[in-house]
Amino acid sequence: MRNDSDKQKGAKQSSTLASGTDRRQRQLQQIRTKAHKETLKQFRREVDDGEESDILPTGEGITAVTSRTKPSSIPFSFIPECVQLLQAFESPETVQQALLVLRKLLCREEDTSKDEISASGAIPLIVRCLTTDDQRIQLEASWCITNLAAGDTRHVEAVVQCGCIPPLVSLLYSSHRECCDHAAWALGNISGESAEFRNLIVENNGIGALLHVIEIENAPVQVISDAVWAVSNICRRKPRLSTEYAEPILRIAFTLLHHSDTDIVRYACWIVVYFSDAGEECLDVILNTPGVLQRVLELLSSAPEEVKAPAVRIIGNVSTGSELHAEALLQNGVLNVIPILLQERRRDIRKDTCWLVSNLVIGSIDQLRMVMASGVYVTIVQQCLLAPEMDVKKEACYCVANFLEFQEADFYEYLLQLDVLYPLCETLRIGDAKILVVALEAVLSFLEYGRALQEATGSEVNPVAQAIEGHNALELLEALQTNRDHEVYELALTILDDFFNTEPEYEHQQLEFGAPGPNDGAPFNF
Repeated sequence: MRNDSDKQKGAKQSSTLASGTDRRQRQLQQIRTKAHKETLKQFRREVDDGEESDILPTGEGITAVTSRTKPSSIPFSFIPECVQLLQAFESPETVQQALLVLRKLLCREEDTSKDEISASGAIPLIVRCLTTDDQRIQLEASWCITNLAAGDTRHVEAVVQCGCIPPLVSLLYSSHRECCDHAAWALGNISGESAEFRNLIVENNGIGALLHVIEIENAPVQVISDAVWAVSNICRRKPRLSTEYAEPILRIAFTLLHHSDTDIVRYACWIVVYFSDAGEECLDVILNTPGVLQRVLELLSSAPEEVKAPAVRIIGNVSTGSELHAEALLQNGVLNVIPILLQERRRDIRKDTCWLVSNLVIGSIDQLRMVMASGVYVTIVQQCLLAPEMDVKKEACYCVANFLEFQEADFYEYLLQLDVLYPLCETLRIGDAKILVVALEAVLSFLEYGRALQEATGSEVNPVAQAIEGHNALELLEALQTNRDHEVYELALTILDDFFNTEPEYEHQQLEFGAPGPNDGAPFNF
């Protein structure tokens, strides 16, 4: 902690380190919300055989449907006969044929096929087929459940109410790898619907069964991938899983960070993301497990962008911990990968990287100086703060505001040398009240610093106020006096009244940074 004697004389003191921490927590909530927009459900399509797929001839019955038949050529009028065959259960062949037809229909992406099959009463019959000993029947039935569970809430509730979860969990121990795959996929879709259904899977030992699949020796990559994805869906739901599940899940996830398959690494990263925003206990596990932090940083520098997106979330979550967590990031070279991330094509990676930086500079003053010395703020000020994407611009604004929390003279000077005032003033065009408050607080802090320089040099001009006026920002500030948000209005009014209500001779001064002041002849070395 710093004391008041450490602060620049005359600088604004109303903004505190606590306010920066509060902003960081608001940002963290925003990031967590954005993270949940990852795909919660996945629809399993037919393999596209192109010209080799067959069109079902008009007038043919369900026995003419084969694995090569195009789903779009199968009429809904086949559904009642399929239901009859499932009810009769006369032979494995007829049951498998009925399930094949239903599965083909469910491979249509529109909800009409799900509605028709649900209305027919077929779902409890399909679920019953999961418990047979015939793996061909189990495979077709589990595929049907997978695509039903990829539908809307009505369809997921229907399969769950028919008791599909226990047999699906049992199928995860099947020797038939495709059955394992479909069962994992279906459970992943079901857990994506609600925390209630996620809890049912957990209560039926779904986590242990999925981890079993992941650890099967020589298991196909697709099977592992679907099982890891299902676990990530289970982990993302709130309330978070209890700590008894954290250790076995994270142990496997940490190992999978080194897997050769990109999708598996991506899903493993998301698992770590969901645990890492649950509190410092899980952050400690990440830091104390040898090689994990280093591996995540490696992924940030060399992995495909679909892996970098969750990887930067992991590092961002670690940065929200204590100063010790931020120090671990800095000592392990996080500042070396930030410049790479700020140049990424994907806006969410650039946005989250700015969020990461805003957390790093709210730690100790020595940590802030390390960030400043790295040069990452050049890109943040000159590119991110002027980015066309609103959310990138907003996070960059937080970076600037948090940078000023220590109110050290050299911090102000550093940002002024980067010409921060122009992009900061441009941020005042944003209609979001929350970010306007952050931007206005930063502008006010710079103006207070300018006043301190003015008093220290005996100048008649506040050089920061002069620069802001030179950027034509007065019109923006005046417009904000009519803003509906009271805090925005008050800040804009304070800035205008305190810093732009000056004598006539001020209006004609043409002072530039680095040029001689009006009376003392000394330069302002910003």
